[in-house]
Amino acid sequence: MKPYLLAIMAVLFATLSVLPARAATFTDVPEQHWAKDTIARAVEQGIVQGYPGNRFAPEEHVTVAAFFTMLARTYHIQIPPSKKQALHWADPIYDALAPYHYPYSTLQQQYLSRFERNQYLYRDRPITRYEVAEISAR
Repeated sequence: MKPYLLAIMAVLFATLSVLPARAATFTDVPEQHWAKDTIARAVEQGIVQGYPGNRFAPEEHVTVAAFFTMLARTYHIQIPPSKKQALHWADPIYDALAPYHYPYSTLQQQYLSRFERNQYLYRDRPITRYEVAEISAR
């Protein structure tokens, strides 16, 4: 199964204006990488930040929580500091997205009914193309 990161980023960029990209320098994105300009544009627009150690991990899967993080950043949704203790790093993002009625809870329930009853396992698993299409369509 191939990673979906770049396909997901393409969906998110469909709503953004095209801006000239500054070169983002990640140690794991070589100068000749086919998506280097797209990655640089995503960094410049604040959609992605990379990982500690100046890494981007372009070959890794995108998790459900990471996708919703990119979605919130794409639409400039404000993530206020949470007043409750977060049980998962993405709790504030899910709270901020709740008023927009993205279908993450429906998808989460479908997943949980088939597999584990742990919502955090759901958030940390790779998102599927089907889920990205469903979220984008809604």
